[in-house]
Amino acid sequence: VGVCEAVEELGLADTIQVVGFDAYDGAMARLGSGVLDGVIVQNPYNMGYLGVRYAVKCLNQEQITHIVDTGVTLVTKSNMNDEDVQWLLSN
Repeated sequence: VGVCEAVEELGLADTIQVVGFDAYDGAMARLGSGVLDGVIVQNPYNMGYLGVRYAVKCLNQEQITHIVDTGVTLVTKSNMNDEDVQWLLSN
């Protein structure tokens, strides 16, 4: 948020590329205006599903991996209105 504010105040949106992590209040507006070039968004469904799946495996004393990739999506001005991106942002 602070970087976006500084880029806006200094008028450097065309000079500095800014990418954030996780959608926050105002992120989509800043993507639309060009102050923010991208937002890396996690997949909440996979986080919950895989979390429960691995918890059950632990309860059943099954072997699990220590690193679980739940997936991320880079949201940009060009894909921010796509149906799958909107689903990620609304969950």
